Amino acid sequence: MGASVSARADDLERNKKLDFSPRTTELLDDLIAFVQNFSAEYPREAKVPFDRPFQWRTKLTDMHFEKQADCNERFNFSESSITSKMKTAGGDPCILLSKVEDIMMRIKLRHYKKAFRDNTLHMVSVYDIQCWTFDSLGYVLKVAAAAGFASDEARACVEANPDPITNILGKGFATMGHGSALLATHERLQRERARTDANQSGEVEQLDDKFRLTLLLNSLDIKLLKSSVQTLGRQVRINPELIDRELELIKMYTGESRTVSCLAAAQYTEDYIFQNGCRAPPWQQTKGDICYISIKPFDAPEFIIVANIAGFFSIPGGSSCADHDSADESIVKHPTMIALIKTMSSYFDANIGKEEFSKGYQKRLMETVEEDSGKKGLARAQEKSDLRQRHLRYLIRKATTNILVDPPPPKFPDKPLKTATLDPGVISPPHPSPTSTRPGGNKGKKVTTATSVDARKPATTSSRRKPPPTGDKSPVNGSSPYLDGGDIGREETPQPTMFSPPGQQLYNEDAFEALHRRIMAGGSLRGSLVFSRSRPRPGYEIDLDADEASGESSSDEEEEADVGEKEDLSEMPADYWDMQEMLKVLKSGNKSATLISLCAMRDFSLTSEACQMAVVELGGVTVLLNLLASGDRECTIGSLMVLKQLASSRAMRQRIVDLKGLPLMVSLMSNDDKAMAALAAETVSHIAWFTRARRIVRHYGGICKLVRLLEEEDENMNRAGAVGLWSCSISTKNKSAILNAGAIQLLGRHLKSEHQQLLIPVIGILQECASQKRFRALIRAEGMIPDIVSHLNSSNQELQRLACNAIFRCAEDEEVRQLVRKYDGIAPLTAIIPHASTVELLTAVTGAIWICARDDENTVLFRKNKAVDQLVALLTNQPEAVLVNIVGALSEFAKDADSRTIIRKAGGIVPLVQMLTGTNVMLLINVTLAVSRLGEDLDCITAIDKLDGIRFLWSLLKSQNELVKANSLKALCPLLENVKEAARMIRSFVGGLELVINLLKSDNIHVLSSVCKLITRIAIDEENLAVMTDHGVVPLLANLTSSHYAYIKPKKEMPWDVKPRVPGKFLSDQDELRYRLAEAIARCCNWDQNRVTFGQCRAVSPLVTFLDSKDKHVQQATCVALYHLSRDGNNSIAMHQKDVVQRLLKLIGGGDVVLQDFAAGCIRNIRLLAVANEQSDMEKARLQRSSRKSSNGALVSAST
Repeated sequence: MGASVSARADDLERNKKLDFSPRTTELLDDLIAFVQNFSAEYPREAKVPFDRPFQWRTKLTDMHFEKQADCNERFNFSESSITSKMKTAGGDPCILLSKVEDIMMRIKLRHYKKAFRDNTLHMVSVYDIQCWTFDSLGYVLKVAAAAGFASDEARACVEANPDPITNILGKGFATMGHGSALLATHERLQRERARTDANQSGEVEQLDDKFRLTLLLNSLDIKLLKSSVQTLGRQVRINPELIDRELELIKMYTGESRTVSCLAAAQYTEDYIFQNGCRAPPWQQTKGDICYISIKPFDAPEFIIVANIAGFFSIPGGSSCADHDSADESIVKHPTMIALIKTMSSYFDANIGKEEFSKGYQKRLMETVEEDSGKKGLARAQEKSDLRQRHLRYLIRKATTNILVDPPPPKFPDKPLKTATLDPGVISPPHPSPTSTRPGGNKGKKVTTATSVDARKPATTSSRRKPPPTGDKSPVNGSSPYLDGGDIGREETPQPTMFSPPGQQLYNEDAFEALHRRIMAGGSLRGSLVFSRSRPRPGYEIDLDADEASGESSSDEEEEADVGEKEDLSEMPADYWDMQEMLKVLKSGNKSATLISLCAMRDFSLTSEACQMAVVELGGVTVLLNLLASGDRECTIGSLMVLKQLASSRAMRQRIVDLKGLPLMVSLMSNDDKAMAALAAETVSHIAWFTRARRIVRHYGGICKLVRLLEEEDENMNRAGAVGLWSCSISTKNKSAILNAGAIQLLGRHLKSEHQQLLIPVIGILQECASQKRFRALIRAEGMIPDIVSHLNSSNQELQRLACNAIFRCAEDEEVRQLVRKYDGIAPLTAIIPHASTVELLTAVTGAIWICARDDENTVLFRKNKAVDQLVALLTNQPEAVLVNIVGALSEFAKDADSRTIIRKAGGIVPLVQMLTGTNVMLLINVTLAVSRLGEDLDCITAIDKLDGIRFLWSLLKSQNELVKANSLKALCPLLENVKEAARMIRSFVGGLELVINLLKSDNIHVLSSVCKLITRIAIDEENLAVMTDHGVVPLLANLTSSHYAYIKPKKEMPWDVKPRVPGKFLSDQDELRYRLAEAIARCCNWDQNRVTFGQCRAVSPLVTFLDSKDKHVQQATCVALYHLSRDGNNSIAMHQKDVVQRLLKLIGGGDVVLQDFAAGCIRNIRLLAVANEQSDMEKARLQRSSRKSSNGALVSAST
């Protein structure tokens, strides 16, 4: 802590801030963990006051401390400060939160509905905080962690206190190193011990505490320095120059002959070099990749070396270089290529250091790389590229101008060449009827698609042939972005457009009738459009603002010039360049070209990174969204088809939302065209996978529109609405909107459908919404449980998975578990286990079995269907998500004696005990509960003891999770009660009893109940009871009697206060704690003076109030404890003052024999004390009377 933090003191003096490097973040995380765990591991040293407090400007306010459960016990609150009740020896509070000032700040709130910022003045308080001990520092960081900014608090503390050693130990330690500080403290301690007698050892204890604290800080400093050294050692920085030099060295050892070479070949996979020297594609350079080297050894398959800035690693040969994830931390990275090749090739490793393998390297360097066959192949590829480029120009000119050249190209056949099936949510519309072409109308007008809905650019017309003028201009919807591109001020009659009414159509209807059918049916045109692989010229850079450029495609002259140049091989895939050419055609503005481009784009792999990069760079998303507002049916549907595929990428979904395309799609869902509405709903379902998108859908009324689609009679419309609602139902507010829109009844109606494509999203919506209690009640009331159970027998595993998830969430209610049994859902759940082919299905079915097994009758049916044996067989080689559900189900089965036997005989004890050493919190909660229930069987106890399960459970008492502690304590009770020599085993655990007693300070009622139960079992042995007494178990138990968990406030009993008791359970968690606490007090009274200590700690009066509980178990345990405490006279007086006799007399009239015996015994002890007191008073009175008689006799004799 000293050297690791103070080493940044110079930077702090210059910048006043710590950097945000990973090394600094890791250091702060280590410091937070050390300070938070310091009080638990070193309670004595944690309370040693610092020489000077840590003080900094904090984000914490008084409200953060008021939220803590122990705030009233720890702090004193005032208007301007908060001080802790615990103080140092000098009288300073260990924690002081003081208000510095109140300032008025103008906070800008961005409203979603309004496009302005609301500037509002708010009063903000600024606080400073002081901490005097490590205990107080840990508490402050705990409060900050609960608020979510522990790292910020630690950073502010370190920045405000750059020399922590001076703050903690004093200025005398700031001028010496850590070794000198330790020696100086040790020598001073020895001198003080030598000259101080035993009665004046206060200063020696302070020096001893400071010495121990110095040792701990020194060990922490060494740990932090080692961590920093390891972090720096892992940071390997590689650049292209180093790679070139090492590859040249490796090439000296390559050749065809195995006798004089170590490798067959080593070369780059890409030839194009970027300006920064890298050869990897740009999207891979962002992940740190520099280049890729192909290595061909003699004794191993060919592989590719990925050169990353963090190191070298290999991928299989022949695989795409873009398929790997360089950021994966599990990949082993090597510092050099030679080190990596040695691990891949044993022949290279054995011969790289031999001299004879490097003699012929100069000869191998002079060999030429290019061969005649390669040059001929390059020429053939260039010739083929020229042919493709000419064909492309012909198709574009034909589509945009409709000029019939001689010879004409083959028309589209009446029957599509490759007709794809329509998406499930889209209905094929009627085909347009062909009309006769008007004379002179075979040429269309070229128009430009605007790059944004609000800013539309005029288009230029084609100059090849001027069509005859007409007297009408009728753009679609009157305000389409596809507008006439002539001069605005000219008086010439406007020309008809491609969007003119049928009577004025100018394009060849016969040529495009099949095209219309294929765009509506999802057809393919990529075979008809062959694009050249255009390669960038040297120095060419892609303009990211290309979507703001002109929508015109390149001129013929520019294309011919590009083809004529000699081009290098491109590093981009072919789809990238094809997509760029397609987007240029799409932005031409001609309807025919637009439809051709949309058809051809669907044949691309739109989910690939290359295609999506091309779409983003050329503004394709903007053009596609503009098509949605064009008002043309074919273009709108084609654009939706393309956007639906593009939305598979997270980045593309966010871009669509940023460009405000989602409101357009939501508006299309209410369109009269059913096919368009269904396709818009499906596209929305692909986009609404993050919070902002789901909020926009709800804001623009998309939930109600999706619910209306469920009301239609068409199955495809219903499916589209269900898919959209499924994506939106992840949000809590959207679930309420779905409920308010009346979707539950519609979902119940569609749940009876026979179409699996509709059932899957319907059940998906139900399993998402079933997380809320009111939805579960409606699902049960609408009678959906039988239908969900029936789908467990489906052959579709996705449908089975969703049905299991729905049961898993709905079965939280006891009525649903009974309905699952009533409609024979137990056997199908068991039958799915051996046939589950995916982890998701196995997770869902085991989760449903776990929740359903909470019912005792279901447990019997599961056992008869061999579910227990199948689950035990799955305890190995499964993901943690599956293991959590499996162990949870076994913990429910373990409540039954026969099931415990099956688990033991099937070998389930061994994997369960081994899981006690894991780190998954949910798995530990379930496995400790399973072991606690298995502990009710003697044979299982023997097996657990042999596997050292008791030690594993005891180590879990240090867990940070309260349920893990509670279940571990419950599991230890039956084990310690039945294992031989358990008392000696407990004493063998170093610090074991102290750890158990410290759990009495917990704030969790389940932990308190379990630890009281364990103390009752441990206290059976007198030696263990004596050790616990020395560790202060009696005061802690006495404090619990008056805590808010156990204390019963007296009140007037009302008829509705009486609750029916659940058989075999306590009435409440508070009653269970009272029962366990009374048992522990009764057991601890067996040690001398403990009952007296209980009375001195004022535990008797609160314990008497336990008799007011309605739980018979609590009353019985309380009577036993009061009986033992009443054997002390002072305790009997306290009981009598609390009116215990009247309470006990009522209980004696009951039918519980044990309760009657101990209640009568307690009254007897009180009565004996009263009788003894009366006899003492009578004896005193008799003595007084005898003394008066003797004095009177003396007076009479004297008078006589």
